[in-house]
Amino acid sequence: MVVRVVSGFSWRDFDRLRKGANLSEDQKLLNLDIYRGNQIWLKTADGNVTFYSHLRDLAPGIREGQYVAADEMLGTVGVTGVPDRSYRNSHLHFEIQKNPHDGSDSKDPLSVMRWPYLGKGDTKTSVRTLTENAFGG
Repeated sequence: MVVRVVSGFSWRDFDRLRKGANLSEDQKLLNLDIYRGNQIWLKTADGNVTFYSHLRDLAPGIREGQYVAADEMLGTVGVTGVPDRSYRNSHLHFEIQKNPHDGSDSKDPLSVMRWPYLGKGDTKTSVRTLTENAFGG
């Protein structure tokens, strides 16, 4: 299930970054969002969260609360959230965050961007959901 969508990245977003030792949790979260650019977060059936960031474009119609199937197009690889405007190497940041309710301590960064929100192509440049076989399973 799609649990979070961040889109509409603009270079002006970097003006909202704040630095310092005494940042609020909200500002830390905002900073992470800016550095990740356009992104999609999915909650898997086992309660884990996967996210894809630095996307150039999101697939049309992707929205929070939507269920997606294996191999469904999510977006295209890009460079959003990279602070160097001259950087042109499109890439994907893909991450799996372990279910924080399973008793383990793997709940960072910033407690998986505050877990409460969870309650609510065919080319090399396309981003698709993973199939079971992606990890040899």
